[in-house]
Amino acid sequence: RQRPHEYGSLLREHYLSVSGGGEPAAAVEPAGPTGAAAARGPAEAGPAAVIAGGSSAVLAQQETVFWQSIVDSTSRADFEAYLARWPAGVYAPLAQGRLAALEAAAGRAAPVSASAAPDAPRVVPPPAAPDPPRAESVPPPAIPDPPRVEFIPPPAAPDPPRVESVPPPAEPAPPPAAPDPPRVEPAAARPDPATLAPGARFRDCDGCPELVVVPAGTFRMGSTRGQADETPVHEARLDAFALGRFEVTRGEFQAFVIATGHESAGCSLVDGGGRLDWNRGASWRRPGFEQEDDHPAVCVSWADAQAYVRWLSAETGARYGLPSEAEWEYGARANTAGERYWDGASGPQCDYANAGDRALLRGVGGWPLPVVNCADGAARTAPVGSYGANGFGLHDVLGNVWEWTADCWHDDYRGAPADGSAWTRRGDCDRRVLRGGSWETVPAGLRSANRYRNDDNRGAAMVGFRVARALR
Repeated sequence: RQRPHEYGSLLREHYLSVSGGGEPAAAVEPAGPTGAAAARGPAEAGPAAVIAGGSSAVLAQQETVFWQSIVDSTSRADFEAYLARWPAGVYAPLAQGRLAALEAAAGRAAPVSASAAPDAPRVVPPPAAPDPPRAESVPPPAIPDPPRVEFIPPPAAPDPPRVESVPPPAEPAPPPAAPDPPRVEPAAARPDPATLAPGARFRDCDGCPELVVVPAGTFRMGSTRGQADETPVHEARLDAFALGRFEVTRGEFQAFVIATGHESAGCSLVDGGGRLDWNRGASWRRPGFEQEDDHPAVCVSWADAQAYVRWLSAETGARYGLPSEAEWEYGARANTAGERYWDGASGPQCDYANAGDRALLRGVGGWPLPVVNCADGAARTAPVGSYGANGFGLHDVLGNVWEWTADCWHDDYRGAPADGSAWTRRGDCDRRVLRGGSWETVPAGLRSANRYRNDDNRGAAMVGFRVARALR
């Protein structure tokens, strides 16, 4: 019946005693994007909130979820990993039996696979043989030496087909496209976004984030089923605006860095136990795991995100910014009143969001937090747009990465603006509001009303952002 509200109170290691006294049973470790202990309830854990150790019921749940994730596997490594972690577990006899069966099957399959492909060396052409694709694509010339025509074209030969197919070596290569102002489409050539219908998509330049027109409307902001900071539930009215269809990608953020020379240092990285550790040498380039350019940019502080939207505004002449809390929640809900925009739809969470699930459990050994019993295919970040959109056509609003908003942190909504604007007065503006959850968020924390706070100059490996744009 008690819930500590002060987030920064547990700054040292604490212990929970077992029932009736005895030795300590569990240690509460620092958690959340800032690394300070976030003493929130299980229904609302923040980024990487961790309770190390735990009761036997929690351990049994972790064992069961892990076993369910490998029960149909044909890989010996999965069952060896289970036995290494739970050598005397409930499913240990089954794991040993599966290992024995897989080893027996491998023994039977070995001679078959050896005899089934006796001609393999003849199928693969020798290294010195001519390249068949090039031989097919180049028509036979009129000279009598085909190998020399295919591989060593005489530079002085007056063969017109060769002259046409081989560009002069002195011809300069076209310059690579650069993320600079000439890529911005002239204003006269762009449609006026204010005339576009709700749901329409547009870009202000080739390398700009894709935007979706969000209609004007009124909604009930907050929740009575979450934390105290989500109350009081109040009405907010918003004019039409545009919101990023996806989170800003690593490639888009890199274009900004190339154009401006902006750099940021340091990032909170997640270890295998779900804990956050500040790493001064980490950055959006080195977030502790592999990413492609279509993954969301992470390890981005609020100050980094602000620098990006200022640059985008200067490049395009449009007014970009981070969404206010009200704009973000209105866009996330998309005219739904449930805790998540897919509530009531067919399909599991993994069809709509990248969050704590079996893929995370299998990809990060020893993960201590609860996960949902489905697999979304990504242990950490996923390419943007990999999952179903909400009713406004926005992707990854819940999950993938936490997203910065423009608002200063307030402990609740008393006195919040009713017009949907950013709340930047009488709050803690050294800490800004994060929304949406990420790839490591527990299922109960993945909600449209969920709020979290973080130091505005600290990025984390599960924190990114999406842009907003005024239509006029």
